[in-house]
Amino acid sequence: MPVARLNSLTAPLNLIYAPDNHSLQMSYMLYNIESRLGAGLKAIQKGLPIYQVYRAASFTGNSDNSLVFFYDPPRCLKVIDPVADLLLPNKPGQLE
Repeated sequence: MPVARLNSLTAPLNLIYAPDNHSLQMSYMLYNIESRLGAGLKAIQKGLPIYQVYRAASFTGNSDNSLVFFYDPPRCLKVIDPVADLLLPNKPGQLE
């Protein structure tokens, strides 16, 4: 899937959850781990800074403030709990 399409939910996410933010610094960024791991997202670990340019705007954050989820149709969307889901079967290999 092209990287541009992987960011397609970033704008709606910011419009819904940060409607009063009119700056070029976005409050939220949606990353597809399969395409961003090793690039904009250096690794899946605590305390890593995240910086991403998105069109005319940018996002600055930290991996400590991340919400990780995966969706494997026809299954439900699953929000990952790092402790409770440690042995969860069928989760993406990047979350091992």
